[in-house]
Amino acid sequence: MSLLQWFDDVVERFGDRPAIYTNDGQSITFSRLSHAADQIAVALKEQGVRDGHNVISTLDHLALNTAFWFAVWRLGANVLATKSVSAIEIAGISVDALMCEASDAGSNISRVLVLSPDILSRKIAPFSRAPEGATFFPTINSTRVPGVLEGTGDQLLQDANRYTALIGAATGPIFMTSGLDSMRTFRDIFRAFSNGKPVIGPDMPIEGYWPKIIEHGVVDLFVTPLMLHRLVHAKNRPADTSLIQRIFIGSGTPQIDLLRDAAKIFGPVLEIAAGTPETGVFAFRKFDPASHEIGKTGPIVNGLTAQIEDIDGNILGPNITGRLKLNVPKAQKLKGYIGGRPAYGPDGGFYPGYLATIDENGVMTKLARTDDRLGLGGTRYFSGLIEAAIEHHPTVQKACAIRVFAKDGSEALGIVITPLDGFDPKAVQALAKRSLAGIGEVIVKEHPEIPLLKDGTPDRTSVEEWWAGTGDK
Repeated sequence: MSLLQWFDDVVERFGDRPAIYTNDGQSITFSRLSHAADQIAVALKEQGVRDGHNVISTLDHLALNTAFWFAVWRLGANVLATKSVSAIEIAGISVDALMCEASDAGSNISRVLVLSPDILSRKIAPFSRAPEGATFFPTINSTRVPGVLEGTGDQLLQDANRYTALIGAATGPIFMTSGLDSMRTFRDIFRAFSNGKPVIGPDMPIEGYWPKIIEHGVVDLFVTPLMLHRLVHAKNRPADTSLIQRIFIGSGTPQIDLLRDAAKIFGPVLEIAAGTPETGVFAFRKFDPASHEIGKTGPIVNGLTAQIEDIDGNILGPNITGRLKLNVPKAQKLKGYIGGRPAYGPDGGFYPGYLATIDENGVMTKLARTDDRLGLGGTRYFSGLIEAAIEHHPTVQKACAIRVFAKDGSEALGIVITPLDGFDPKAVQALAKRSLAGIGEVIVKEHPEIPLLKDGTPDRTSVEEWWAGTGDK
């Protein structure tokens, strides 16, 4: 069954049920969502969007974006799953059309469709579909330049089906906080829709999370470690959270103190996952306060096999630290990166960028990254790009960006500075927050001479050891 056939079947079976609860109080049924997709498809077609065109949305609205995806696919065009036009263009992809709100309409893209949420309740125009078969899904996290990963809509559905088989079908409303440019969002939406269940978030205001979770009877929460921290420490958190059956944490490295706090509140419903867009979920397990170690995420799953290698590619035995390699079945392989290296090696192997171990029972523990990427709150950033931005500040001689932990146990961005005259740590914090929207806490420390590797880049391992030795200084 193709993606569009699947959605038609979902609409036919669950047409009058809620599909999406919006942050402005609407309940969008599956039928309304499908009608809105037709309406948007007509409007895009009138703008000249055709089979094979690349279309992007800068809307921050879950229901409109979901309707937009199906509208674009119905035209045989391609969804560019990011709000960053420049990030897509850097990778060498042309943007043929833009869907935006009136406030975003100042674009040099020739085809611009200005929408507002009232399209979800307008009279529906008739629509004749283009032939299927020309759709694909390039996805980008703008912090992973230039990794624009390409795959078909049908592959998205297959990935969601594997995901559902792995963790179980949706049994009630789902709350999710991955971004609208994340493959995880598509996977969670498709899992919910397959069983006629609604989704809420990730466009919900932070102060509205708990009231909406309780109001709509959410049973599954799919969150980043940063969002788990916010849910645990929210002032409006209800006393009774007994409806929640699962909190699935989309990162292998949430802090132990945060997990223990969450377990005291929610009970034994926490599950920790590790994965990448290239492989989907590749390991997950229940959180056990008595035995948990940071980075431990359970056995490799989802049809993948894994091995630990040394720097020369030799396979290492159990409990020996080395580079993690995942071997991806042909059916699960996306096309690869547009404008960049292939996603997989000739043998189907993929290196997600972790130092790790695998024990005798196949349980994986992620220990550190092997590349320039920095994981914070479920999002990966390039340390080198952060450092380059900070070093533009006139009072900074050298910078090093690492992942650290704040006093409350949450992940934070640590910036180590070799300063020049007039250095102001608050100015560096402000620069980092402006450059990295939603980064969370930024902690700045001074170091007289940041240690460097032979290539001139910071020796982040040495810096991390130095930071740990400074305590709260």
